[in-house]
Amino acid sequence: MKKKQKLFIFGFVFLAVSSFFVYDIISSYGEFDRNMEKIKIIEAKKREISRDTHYIQLRIDRFSKDPKAAEEILRMKYKMLRPDQYYIPE
Repeated sequence: MKKKQKLFIFGFVFLAVSSFFVYDIISSYGEFDRNMEKIKIIEAKKREISRDTHYIQLRIDRFSKDPKAAEEILRMKYKMLRPDQYYIPE
């Protein structure tokens, strides 16, 4: 009788632990499916940001190599200054 009782208790504990793991796996897959739409939105935003970053890097390279563009940037910075902010190096 004691052997059967120990076996029954061991089987019950094993069943409880295994059912917990099965429930955890099923709920995890459910969460993945539910959040897949959000993951796709985040990936699309990431691609858009990387495209914008690449475009900005190309513009920076173009401005840094073009002397006219550098002159225009300096002129714009000069126009944005107030008269009391002018700095003339000596």
